[in-house]
Amino acid sequence: MWLCLLLDVLYLKVCYNGMPSSKPHTARKYISPLNMNNLRGRMLNVPKSKSNLKTEFLVVYGQNSSLEKWFGLASELRNYGNVTMPDLPGFGGMQSFYKINEKPTLDNYADYLAAFIKLRYRRKKIVVLGLSFGFVVITRMLQRYPELTNKINLIINVSGFSHKEDININNWNKTKNLVLSKLFAKNITSEIYNAFAHDEFIFKLFHKIPNNDEPKLDKKQLNNIIKFEISLQKKNDTKTKMYIINEILKLDNCQQSIDLPVWSLVGAYDEYLHADKVKSHLESIFSKYHEIKYKKNTHKGYLGAVQIDDIVLLIPYKLKVLLNRYNKQSKI
Repeated sequence: MWLCLLLDVLYLKVCYNGMPSSKPHTARKYISPLNMNNLRGRMLNVPKSKSNLKTEFLVVYGQNSSLEKWFGLASELRNYGNVTMPDLPGFGGMQSFYKINEKPTLDNYADYLAAFIKLRYRRKKIVVLGLSFGFVVITRMLQRYPELTNKINLIINVSGFSHKEDININNWNKTKNLVLSKLFAKNITSEIYNAFAHDEFIFKLFHKIPNNDEPKLDKKQLNNIIKFEISLQKKNDTKTKMYIINEILKLDNCQQSIDLPVWSLVGAYDEYLHADKVKSHLESIFSKYHEIKYKKNTHKGYLGAVQIDDIVLLIPYKLKVLLNRYNKQSKI
């Protein structure tokens, strides 16, 4: 039972923990090596679909994920401009901060992302989209490097948060997961965790698969989803994962304001976040807060949208209007 609760916090159950694309290899031609700060990883670069598009997107994904997982989102965003999505240390198969004798602190992630932006976008302004923990990193980066606000025209938040109180978890489970995440952020214990978490039988057992909340799936579909989710766990460094869980459960990004507006996509995907608290905290940080709501019941359950085409639901109509308007004028 405790392992299931730990995994619930680990994943935070946000957008599309589901199947990969039916053609995952299609992402390969857009992926290139990323070698920075003595760490080796990868970067996804998807070019704009039309030459007259001006937007430069930087997408920062969260935990237990990969470039391949979010290729569908990048493919949709290319209809509004160029899309760049880098790995972060310890994510998606990239080497972790431990490789260079550093800890995966939020400040270190903020510093890394700031260095990436300075190298990648020297003379360009960008639109940044943060997914879950990715948004947390973006927020801390802008607080540590306020001069970068001049390079950013638009911030989009998908299931991101800024304070420990935003997470919908009771005090008992919070305390338990603080202890467990600290315990498994060690060399030996993280290997023990891997032995269990990467086992297909145990994965099915603790995630109660099949689940009545899920769409009707045949055995082959379920097996593909499970294998994909386990492969994601293997690509993401466990020590890093556990360290970040511990930081998230103590998070407070509300100590410094950011002179930029934020557009927050809220609704059916935020079942493990307190929507009112997320809004209140974001209003206290950013100069202006805007909401774009998803349709209700767009997504339900752990396995979620099993068709990659449903990724377009991450870009609701009002956001499409906003992005189209951005391409027609220099600043929103």
